[in-house]
Amino acid sequence: MPDTRRRATLGRIVRPPYLQRWAVLIAVVVTLVVLAVAGIARIAGGGAPATAAEQGTLQSAPVDPAVRTTTAAGGRTVALTFDDGPDPVITPQVLDLLARHDARATFCVVTRNAMEHWRLVRRAVAEGHRLCDHTSAHDAALGTASPQEIGRALRISRTELSAAAGDPDAPVTLFRAPEGAWSPALTEGAAAAGMTPLGWSVDPRDWAGAPAASIVATVQRDLRDGGVILLHDGGGTRTETVAALGVLLGWLREQGYRVVLPDAPAEPGRAGAPAPGDAG
Repeated sequence: MPDTRRRATLGRIVRPPYLQRWAVLIAVVVTLVVLAVAGIARIAGGGAPATAAEQGTLQSAPVDPAVRTTTAAGGRTVALTFDDGPDPVITPQVLDLLARHDARATFCVVTRNAMEHWRLVRRAVAEGHRLCDHTSAHDAALGTASPQEIGRALRISRTELSAAAGDPDAPVTLFRAPEGAWSPALTEGAAAAGMTPLGWSVDPRDWAGAPAASIVATVQRDLRDGGVILLHDGGGTRTETVAALGVLLGWLREQGYRVVLPDAPAEPGRAGAPAPGDAG
């Protein structure tokens, strides 16, 4: 009888969804080991222990803690950002639309969601999109925490996001506060971790259930050159967002906008201007 129970238990473990959970757990452990080894190697080399900001590939130059609400490229550019995913239903539809229009976007992922749906994270990275840390628990009160607690939360989310991306050195250079609830401690904490605080300039309120027509109308009314649009691919039913995105991508091209990543600099000689036929 004990052998029968053991075989039954093993059978459950090696079948989905348990097998997927084991794979994610192993990825997290490997990431933690790699980061620990990096710190040990630094000590062995005679240097100080690696800081949290140095464990992983972060921006080498000091990061401005000011919240970015416009594209770095400026000119006739726009950045599309998607919060609260990845979602197994909505995120693939968003990625398909972006691919169809050859556009790149920024995904501000809730990292515990990223752990569960890591294949979508890796697809986004493979297709040229940017990852943005949106914390693990999406706690809007994080900005009221102590600097030490903020640092701890950011280390957790960075570890989870690196594991989901399958690369402990995956570059994550952007951070967005849950619900945009910024505080000086949170912007400073993000900057200290090598991440630029990312806000937005256009909020079509898809998070509140706005219909597609309203989402489109708000963007068309409020968008200015260099704007950053807040959209969502998680956190609720986002079918209206998907419907609006299909319309907006075509409209942005008609209006001469170039869809860019928010922190990407202007290309030499381009200054944000769209090239003929450029969709993103």
